[in-house]
Amino acid sequence: MKMKQIRKFLLACCGILGTLVGGLQNADAHGGRRLDIQVRNNQLIAQGFNSGHDDGGGAIRPYHNAIHDHWSNVLGTSIAIATFPGFDIKNPSELSGESLVLELMGAKKWVYSPNPIETNSFVNLDAVEFIEIEFNQLHNFRTDVPDSHLIANNILANGHYHFDMSFVIGQQPTDTFYAIQWKLSAVNSSILDSDPIYTILAPDPANGLGNGPHYHQSAIALESFLGVTAIPEPGSASLLALLSLVGLQRGRRSAKA
Repeated sequence: MKMKQIRKFLLACCGILGTLVGGLQNADAHGGRRLDIQVRNNQLIAQGFNSGHDDGGGAIRPYHNAIHDHWSNVLGTSIAIATFPGFDIKNPSELSGESLVLELMGAKKWVYSPNPIETNSFVNLDAVEFIEIEFNQLHNFRTDVPDSHLIANNILANGHYHFDMSFVIGQQPTDTFYAIQWKLSAVNSSILDSDPIYTILAPDPANGLGNGPHYHQSAIALESFLGVTAIPEPGSASLLALLSLVGLQRGRRSAKA
């Protein structure tokens, strides 16, 4: 079987596996690292959360628009696959009647380094390097082809929306982390498009190189770097507390002067 056929076969198998796993759980329990589509300050966001085992990043991430998972190397091949992260709409009532489009913007990669992560640390994928993505067994994306897909039409307030994704890459990454960039938009709506959303795929921790710990720690660090830290809404208690603290600090400086 040629490599292209193997990739397509594995992608299909990943999609079927994701559906079977989801079917064995209740409608709100696709365990693992995922992104919950929400509206915050009239803008679409994707809140990262982890309903699986504790990974040290928090059950609900302190930032949004970024979450990671890991490749799994396929024995006997040069291919790796992943069946997380996916998307959910856990509270569809706030999007009732809306239709959502998910747009693939591209992908970049970061090669592990002990140095601090910076924007220029990310580079484009090589010319022949790409990731194939199956979305909910309904649409196939490729990171080298900008594309979009209507993922939800006329959302029901009491509906259940779980979007599983499967990923295949034609190699078994060692020290390379991939950041796939997405954008969410609501069709003919006053709701603002999302800022960039990132699904990060880290190397398989069990690849035998002894680098498992830094794979996970680096993935969490990449989430934090690429994610968006929430700004308190005007009038919220957290914002008022922050302003009070700033005022107190200014008062202390004035007193010292």
